[in-house]
Amino acid sequence: MTGSDKSGSSRKVAAFLMFAAVLSTLVVFLYLATRNLHFPGLYYDEVIFVNAALGGINNDFVALRLFDVPVMIMPYIGALKSYLYFPVFKIFGVSPESIRIPVIMLSAGTLTFSFLLARRLFGAGLALLYLALVATDPAFIFNVRLDSGPVALMLFFKSCALFFFFSLLQTGSPRYVWLLLASLSLGLYDKLNFIWFVIALGIPALFFYGAELKELVIRERRRLVVPCSIFALVLGLAFVLTIIILLFLPGTMPDRTLQEKVLLVFNLYKGTMDGSSIYHFLTGSPLAAPSWVHYLMAPVPVMFLMLLAGGRLAPQPLTRTQRRLPWFLLCVALLLSAQIIVTREVGGAHHLMMLHPFHHLIFVSLLASLLALCKGAWQRVAFACCALGISLVVYSQLRADAAYASAFTAGASYNKRWDPRIYALAEHLSLEQADYIICTDWGIHTQLFCLATPERRLRYQDVWPQFKTMAALLPEQKQAVYDRFFKGKRVMAITHAPGAEIMPGTRENFRAFADSYGKGATLEKVVSNKKGEGLYELYRVNP
Repeated sequence: MTGSDKSGSSRKVAAFLMFAAVLSTLVVFLYLATRNLHFPGLYYDEVIFVNAALGGINNDFVALRLFDVPVMIMPYIGALKSYLYFPVFKIFGVSPESIRIPVIMLSAGTLTFSFLLARRLFGAGLALLYLALVATDPAFIFNVRLDSGPVALMLFFKSCALFFFFSLLQTGSPRYVWLLLASLSLGLYDKLNFIWFVIALGIPALFFYGAELKELVIRERRRLVVPCSIFALVLGLAFVLTIIILLFLPGTMPDRTLQEKVLLVFNLYKGTMDGSSIYHFLTGSPLAAPSWVHYLMAPVPVMFLMLLAGGRLAPQPLTRTQRRLPWFLLCVALLLSAQIIVTREVGGAHHLMMLHPFHHLIFVSLLASLLALCKGAWQRVAFACCALGISLVVYSQLRADAAYASAFTAGASYNKRWDPRIYALAEHLSLEQADYIICTDWGIHTQLFCLATPERRLRYQDVWPQFKTMAALLPEQKQAVYDRFFKGKRVMAITHAPGAEIMPGTRENFRAFADSYGKGATLEKVVSNKKGEGLYELYRVNP
């Protein structure tokens, strides 16, 4: 066998081993994300897209239609996810599995693009370490599994956009302009706060890679007119819609000083990235073993200083890409953070997932640049030490993932909003003979609606806004509620049990309303959690 044959054979073996390692990592992610899919119970925000995915059979979460097709499910959330689920629900029906498995599979695609991006930027070895970090990250796994933000499509389009952006820089091919702008446009349509990422990517791109982009525009001007014009229209519409929402939609978050907002976002970021925030939200208990991801980030400032010094003092200077990339990624992350801080309505882990996985990307990019400063055996030793550090973080993430798995069981305790007893309530209601099944408090209707059989879905009515503000309604408005939902109808009403109310007062307002119209309401069933605490009360409104 000649030397070239041996070299070709070695490359094939190396490529096969890398493929096997990547595939194994993706399988680990799929296993971690799909264990006990029924748990926790479906959550209200998790299924707001279902009605539009079923064709918009009523007006729940359909903010805009064109030719009777749902286009927006909320003023700032498009119906893109609903379109993707339309064939899924047609084939498999609506269930916890058909709701959760597609976003998990989509997120395997997110990981694939993340690996391809890292391999293009850092080489195969560091790309595999990066993939292991993201694929076992509890912040990634359980935010996309439950997708109550929603965040799964946002993370997918973000990973696509970054891959296409750097592919464009390295190849200069106009096809990557189409793919990049398509990713950004679809991200904006999916959810309007994707505009944070568009701005955070665009400004540093012009600053760090302006020369390359200018050369591309000069060389391919005619071929770029159409994609850039379409994207300019999409971005313009997004800006207009953002301004309208800021001016006319009422805010739900309290006023905070800048210092309070910075502290809020910092704490949200910390809890989101180490996996503890979503765990506490699901279970009501603290995560005993958060991941050690913040220890991985602790040396980053020192690494930036080493990069500055090494770029000047090293015998063999770094390439321009090795010098620029960590600073570019840092600027993108800082611009994202600044926009998150100044946005009033930020208040949940799903908002902070916009920053994922920049902490991993920044660390690995610094690592790649600093390793380039080392030569020979020192480079291998440095790589081994860093691989050991990353492996320890992966171990801590797997330990946190195991804690989630322990929480996702039938005998576990849950936050009342995520309790799986919602399934028992849905099953019981499937046997009830009623013209209407009304939900008087927030957080119940969308789950019951999607778990119902197709022929019964229109019986479910979400009337919590009326019962929340019942005391402020005029007599004719109360009469309209009575005529619409109660008069001459067999009605079952679901309220949260005392202590489980989300909109305080809705339960008592409903009872008083039923009494005032001479109907009365008979308590027929209380659904309790594993601790014996009441979750839901089921009333029959007297005919």
